[in-house]
Amino acid sequence: MTAELYKIFRNSLKNIHLYIGLVFGPIVLTLGITGAILAFEKEIDYKLNSSLWTVSPQETRVSLQSILESIQTKFHSQRFLRVEIQSNIVRPIVFSTSDDFQVFADPYSGAILGSRKYLNTFFGVNREIHRSLFLEGIGKQIVSVTSLVVIGLILSGLFLWWPRKKQSFRNKFSLKMPASWKGINFKVHSLLGFMASFYLFILAFTGVASGFNFAEKGIFGFSDSVLPAWKNHPFSRGTSTSRQTTLDEAFNTASKIIPNADWTDIILPQTHNSSFEINRAVTTLFSQQSENFIYIDKFDGAILRIDYAIDRPFSAELPIILTPLHEGTIWGLSTRVYAFLCSVALMFLVLGGIFL
Repeated sequence: MTAELYKIFRNSLKNIHLYIGLVFGPIVLTLGITGAILAFEKEIDYKLNSSLWTVSPQETRVSLQSILESIQTKFHSQRFLRVEIQSNIVRPIVFSTSDDFQVFADPYSGAILGSRKYLNTFFGVNREIHRSLFLEGIGKQIVSVTSLVVIGLILSGLFLWWPRKKQSFRNKFSLKMPASWKGINFKVHSLLGFMASFYLFILAFTGVASGFNFAEKGIFGFSDSVLPAWKNHPFSRGTSTSRQTTLDEAFNTASKIIPNADWTDIILPQTHNSSFEINRAVTTLFSQQSENFIYIDKFDGAILRIDYAIDRPFSAELPIILTPLHEGTIWGLSTRVYAFLCSVALMFLVLGGIFL
């Protein structure tokens, strides 16, 4: 490419980068603010709602089945779907419905600590804004398209920042600021964009993959692999009798298979022949959420299938880690801090871009 053509192309790309950024800027700014909050949602929630999230450890625990039955009696209009149990001894057991109505229970006394509709809380509203801008139907597509636009802005921004001569790299990282305010703003915008570009690309890519329904199928198709076993839940095969597998029996069976899990997520059987789906997540060096799925017959407690995380191919693991990648929880505190900083950087990039 000749110098003249390069100059024309660069100026055209600069204008496209600027005006598309201005059009999508308000949405990107909103995603940056809500994303920064998402990175530390759990910790903030624990502090602000300590009465729900903190219990006093005792020597003995009440049976899970008795707590479930007590909650089902008190909240008889609700149909509970999920049970979350953490290994942290000061955390409660959380029972949830399909529409995120949550009940918090003390595992030692069985007392109900409180209940809430997650979507009515600050964090529920924040997550819904981040996911769909609170626009039913089309909102999720708008966020996904915006994520796709962010990918384009990252790539075009890198091209505009990248010097044609190797000798110019040193100037790009120089802390010496231009004399004018506009020059300072441009230098900070360019350098900040470059430094945050790697993880911002991951955030945007996972946002696109999570938002479009065809993304997951594309992952399996591109990798030439079939849908993993955990996408096809096995049915209970035992004989229906007066006595069925209790929540404690299912939990204890899963605990023996995957000991020392950091948290357990149990999907309760919802139909006549469905099974217990128990996800035992273990912290490892490479992933904070190494998820192992155990399926247990609701009638006789038999183990129907075990899907170990270590046995899954990467194509099957990728859809599972999209959310941890997007929220920065995949490698613990370090990536959450990085995700938070990148979300803050995204806000400054939008605000700085307005004045370019």
